Amino acid sequence: MIELLKKHKDIFLFSFLIMFFSGFGQSFLLGQYFFHIKRDLHLSGTDLSIAYSLGTLAASFNLSTIGSIIDRWSWKKSTLTTISFIFLGHLILSQAHTLFFLFLGFYVLRCFGQMTLSSIAATLIGKVFGGHRGKFNTMAYYGRSLAEGILPSIVAFLISITMWRTSFILSGLFLLVIMIPTTFLLADRIGKSPIYEDKNRLNNPSPTKKMSWKDILSNEKKAFFMMLGFMTLPFILTGIFIQQGDLIESRGFEMKDAALGFIFFSCLQIIGNTIFGYLVDKFGAFNLVFFLPLFLFIAVFLLMMGNSLQLFYLAFGGLGFSVGVQSSIVNAFWAEAYGTRYLGRIKGMDSTMVVLSTSLAPLVFSFLLDQGLSFNFVMGMCLGLLGFSSLALFWGIRLFRLSN
Repeated sequence: MIELLKKHKDIFLFSFLIMFFSGFGQSFLLGQYFFHIKRDLHLSGTDLSIAYSLGTLAASFNLSTIGSIIDRWSWKKSTLTTISFIFLGHLILSQAHTLFFLFLGFYVLRCFGQMTLSSIAATLIGKVFGGHRGKFNTMAYYGRSLAEGILPSIVAFLISITMWRTSFILSGLFLLVIMIPTTFLLADRIGKSPIYEDKNRLNNPSPTKKMSWKDILSNEKKAFFMMLGFMTLPFILTGIFIQQGDLIESRGFEMKDAALGFIFFSCLQIIGNTIFGYLVDKFGAFNLVFFLPLFLFIAVFLLMMGNSLQLFYLAFGGLGFSVGVQSSIVNAFWAEAYGTRYLGRIKGMDSTMVVLSTSLAPLVFSFLLDQGLSFNFVMGMCLGLLGFSSLALFWGIRLFRLSN
């Protein structure tokens, strides 16, 4: 892995930073602002969750189109356009006084921060690295892990010494200062042709045209079942992150404990990424899919049963490990299944399903908690959802095997 890093250090730095700054649109970071926004704008948790969910839902409808654009545009053009929109999202939220502008800001950040920026890195790695896709995906995702480990604490500190509006502006400026020169310096050095042969490519025929939702729901049902299985983790994770305040309160902890939990989350995510990045290259993502619900089940079970701070940290570590496993497997899976010609489009469609799930999570979690149900009950429902996820993955894999 070190040798691969030395040989392609420009690609590593570029993709690492892209994954790091994709954290600016993620629930783990935006959730840090929720308490302050609710207090200052006199909003209920449900009101804010609706704005967040609608913004996320609206963003989900753009991602397959954006994926097609990533396939066509250069890495430089895609990245500069995306970071410009992320900065715009920060500006909108910094000036928001109504639910409409909160919705608009969340829409921009979720669309371009949560998925588009990370899709650029994942598509780049999927197209270029072939047989070393798992290892390089692991190294790039260290950027996301680092973001999850340090950004919540940094944002919490900025909010404490300034205010949440100023924190949004400072975060956006930080993005521009780092990513604009990096993109101009590195992006044009990276091509779109494969450097290494893909030894794990399935016999499934490559698409001869851009795949549409009609294709997914008719001729490629196997892909749809896989997407259903893949969307469970982001649904559960988003719900937990957005409602982290209720979770902490229900356990009798303090918010600083949650910030420390993200350090465990980040460290275990790196470990999961590293282990499964190697395993993906050795065995293929297709053969590792059923590890996804297994590790997530363990983490959610620990979160449901544990009332001590030690078990809370262990559960957050388990969630991080699950994210590391899923990122390694899913990003390689679509390239193995369908090749790389329309990889951006296919990943965009998968991202649409993911963002759809993350748009529903705040509403579902808020509604259940507002009804007086305990967080443990909600976690129990998540365990049931993981059973559905396992069935969807089983059926999708079965259909892929039949088609091969």
